[in-house]
Amino acid sequence: MSEIALEEVKISELVEYSNNAKDHPLEQIGKIRDSIISFDYLDPIAIDEKNIIIEGHGRLLALKQLSSDKNWND
Repeated sequence: MSEIALEEVKISELVEYSNNAKDHPLEQIGKIRDSIISFDYLDPIAIDEKNIIIEGHGRLLALKQLSSDKNWND
């Protein structure tokens, strides 16, 4: 059985899974971004031991948008 642990990883170190089947339209990314602004970032992105995203590609895209806005978490 695999061990699950929370650890902080830089956005730049995350690798998108190349066979991700889900689409993430800009409207959806905007809603995720707005949710993070309103409620903070509470839902971690699941990654494997190589930092490949298992679940959370939409959150990654929203976090990338927010990372360019330096005042989002003030």
